[in-house]
Amino acid sequence: MIDVAWVGAVCAALAWSGLVRDGGGPAVIAGVRAAAATPDEEHPRFLALSVSDAPEDVITVIRAGARGYVTKAISAADLTDAIEPVLSLRMLDAAGVSPDARVVDVGGGTSRLVDSLLARGHHDVTVVDVSDVALGIAKRRLGCDAARVHWVHADARTWSPGRTFDVWHDRAVMHFLTSAADLQRYLHTLNTATGPGAVAVFGCFAPEGPTHCSGLPVMRRDAEDLAEVLGPQWSLVTADRELHATPGGAEQPFTWAAFVRSGAAVGVQGGA
Repeated sequence: MIDVAWVGAVCAALAWSGLVRDGGGPAVIAGVRAAAATPDEEHPRFLALSVSDAPEDVITVIRAGARGYVTKAISAADLTDAIEPVLSLRMLDAAGVSPDARVVDVGGGTSRLVDSLLARGHHDVTVVDVSDVALGIAKRRLGCDAARVHWVHADARTWSPGRTFDVWHDRAVMHFLTSAADLQRYLHTLNTATGPGAVAVFGCFAPEGPTHCSGLPVMRRDAEDLAEVLGPQWSLVTADRELHATPGGAEQPFTWAAFVRSGAAVGVQGGA
């Protein structure tokens, strides 16, 4: 893996020397790859940072090879998560999830968790999202690696998986389900898609978090609340908190928790 600082230095050197001229992000990507002269599997990965969020600019740099795209308004916390989803990975590690685990990221959309899972050696990863547009962005970001992922355009409340998974990951999906009927449909999918020993990871607004997100009401929970919702067949493994900083400077407290379903473990390391 090429050092990020080295890549940044090469980008600056290329720009300073005029090698990228007015080519923008795509020229930087092409220039760094040419300068690196490494085998394909060792090529650096790119996250584009720009002042523009115009769709044509995003599409151009993603097609050129960038794995993601953020603007200068992004917070430090969001930028870190754009590079690697720290809390998600921390929960998976605490639960002892191995690369052999069959993972489904529910509401994964444009999340970069799938990138990290592939980089860790996972070979059975499914991403489910209600937005086909979001899935398309993720596929373009991954490029050739997209073929290594199962992509499902579906609503978790009505999805019929047709198989089971060792790991269920949900960042900010369940907390949008404010009606008992929707929550029960979601839980039915969760319990149908998992078996004994499965791990479930949730990220949701904490009790003191906002009451609405994107104009929609949300449920706020701590780890104990999540345990009560899931029922006695799910046992808490670990929990954590995250302060998510918005572009406007506000802080949104998140609850993170990992659970294991009662029974023998499958696809996880001993001690999960």
